[in-house]
Amino acid sequence: MDTDLARANTLVITFAQNLVAGWAAGAVGHTLTSPLDVAKLVAQTGVSHESCCAIIADIYKTEGLAGLFKGNTVGCLRIPLYSYSQMFTRVALRTYIPDPTPAQQFLIDAVGGMAATVITQPLDTLKTRQTIAPAQPDRTACPCPLCSFVSKLHHTSAALLTTAKRGLPALFAGGLMAMLSHTPQLYTRSLLQRWLVACLAPQTRWGNVMVGCVAILMAQTIWFPCDTVRRVLQAYPARHADVHTTEWLVCVRTIYRQQGLLGFWRGCVANSLKVLPYNLLNVGVFDVLQSCFS
Repeated sequence: MDTDLARANTLVITFAQNLVAGWAAGAVGHTLTSPLDVAKLVAQTGVSHESCCAIIADIYKTEGLAGLFKGNTVGCLRIPLYSYSQMFTRVALRTYIPDPTPAQQFLIDAVGGMAATVITQPLDTLKTRQTIAPAQPDRTACPCPLCSFVSKLHHTSAALLTTAKRGLPALFAGGLMAMLSHTPQLYTRSLLQRWLVACLAPQTRWGNVMVGCVAILMAQTIWFPCDTVRRVLQAYPARHADVHTTEWLVCVRTIYRQQGLLGFWRGCVANSLKVLPYNLLNVGVFDVLQSCFS
């Protein structure tokens, strides 16, 4: 009896450590690649039509280093919520399908991703709006990092409540586009990864990680127009964005009329530069934390 209890406690601790390691790895990757993410969102929403480097330089010149990390607090808070929602949805579905076929497993992964997207959509919308908004001065009396973080949480909660007053459509702006594009992007990524593995035959773990990064990059590039439309819908009613609408069909027509077909891929360069370091940092930090826990 005592042995079973000790074994159960060990499993719980290991599970908790995995959750902590996963969140910490995601937060480190998200924070260190935040300048590229800010440039991507600024370009996608039409706040600036300059190149990735020019956007980063302009933000640094006008808002300082803090401007390159706008929305990072909300992004780091979204990481564990997305991961845990996805994981618990998969576990719940596996209780009904204990021994899934490859097709059923793909369906489980797709449903898990869509559920996590819906649950975290309010935070994602808030992150987009905070990122493209002009930086607000930090009036925290105490200069310590903890007080600054608490102040940012306060501003975040206040902004979330302000957005909620506009109703559920404001909180879930672009959510339908995110859900509709999730499964095709996941399927595209799966096909590309199988093809790359068959062509390159990586022999090491980091080789597999690099192949996965390339597959993610290619899939995100193919389906990038859906993400652009979603970000534009999330940015409404920002005055400094170049498209102002809450209807995705109107958004598509407006982007195409203003910038042509390439307008749907604005911000794609910043996203491409972000994919590789983000995933490598994610995997590397996770491995380091797992080794420390063990």
